[in-house]
Amino acid sequence: MAWVLKNVSLIQVLRNGFLATLLMEMFYRLTDLFLHHSLDVAVGIGQMFMLHSPLVIRIAGYVVFLAGGVIFSYLYARFIPKRSIWTGLLYGIIFLWLIVDGLLFEPSFIGVDYGVMWVMINFLGHFVYGGSLGFFYGGEYRKSLKSVIGELKNEV
Repeated sequence: MAWVLKNVSLIQVLRNGFLATLLMEMFYRLTDLFLHHSLDVAVGIGQMFMLHSPLVIRIAGYVVFLAGGVIFSYLYARFIPKRSIWTGLLYGIIFLWLIVDGLLFEPSFIGVDYGVMWVMINFLGHFVYGGSLGFFYGGEYRKSLKSVIGELKNEV
């Protein structure tokens, strides 16, 4: 089976994609709270389905947004051989922000019609997503936890 990953389970793909997408959405919500930029990915995606109810638009948008996050997590795990924070950041910026979001989904290249703040926040959101994927797949969180636990044992 060509879609099976070496050294990565389906649970890891689901978990890492979900967590990275959740962190990206949290970044968007926090920056909207302080900067009022109105970048709402779930609503933007949900409106593509021509739905009428604002609640249904938001729910459909979040479902597709999370599914996309998991699919791009799988693609990262499948095609990036050396997974680290750095490859995750490059994946988030070059592949996801420039190519997927910039060329396929935005009406103008990377959304420049929406203004500089919108472009920068979207850029940083993809930076957060890619860095999170690299962090989770690269195992940095396990190394960090082991060092913290080791320090705690030495203090006791």
